[in-house]
Amino acid sequence: MHQSPSRSTSTQRFTEDAPGLENAIHQRIDSRRLNRANLRHVFFTISLEALVKEDEVAAADIGVTHEIRWTLVSAAEQYRQSLAERQG
Repeated sequence: MHQSPSRSTSTQRFTEDAPGLENAIHQRIDSRRLNRANLRHVFFTISLEALVKEDEVAAADIGVTHEIRWTLVSAAEQYRQSLAERQG
């Protein structure tokens, strides 16, 4: 899940239903999906603050407890390619 062209986030999820939580989050933020270069990779344009909020709501919606460790990392080449194709 990516925040901006210069930064991205990576997460480690600890929950009783990690696939269900990830799916619920992706459904909530699907309108922000960026994917162009490789549809198997998941890129979104969303602020970290908005993503944290959507994550909390998604966990409550499906009734799971969770802990998430957020890590900011450099943006991937495919993310930058997707941005260029979208703008261009």
